[in-house]
Amino acid sequence: MVRVDFPSSQQQHLLRIIKLIDKSYVLRKLNSQFSYLRAEIPEAVNVDGKTVNLRKKIREIIDAGESQDLVKVMPEMLELRKLLYKLLTDFTSKVEDSKIKPSEATSQLEYYLGIKRALEIIKGFSEGSLKPFREDEEKGSKIGDKKRWLDYLKRMEES
Repeated sequence: MVRVDFPSSQQQHLLRIIKLIDKSYVLRKLNSQFSYLRAEIPEAVNVDGKTVNLRKKIREIIDAGESQDLVKVMPEMLELRKLLYKLLTDFTSKVEDSKIKPSEATSQLEYYLGIKRALEIIKGFSEGSLKPFREDEEKGSKIGDKKRWLDYLKRMEES
């Protein structure tokens, strides 16, 4: 076995490269479109001093979605979506700004991918369930536009 000793400046340079590779790996996984699919949703998460039983909440949302009764859980679901998004963005910014060691980030990656999975489930239900509300808003907006246009035409005829 041959041992190669690098001068300390080269060792430091190699360590920086390894840290950059680890950081790049974590960021790529977090931003990858399908990286969360196999991740396990954490049992509980702690956000701003609040402990949320995440698996239980996600199960409730899925059950409500399957029974077409999302209206009951909508406010809670939207609040949970905000909390999870905050957790994920805080972790991502810590990694980007090197406020967390790459080795720590790598060890916590699966946890945050689980959070991302829960967030994607919530997004899917909230976007799908909000579609009828968005359509109603668009119809109301179109009707309002027509009324304003007709009022404008009437005023033009009168003058």
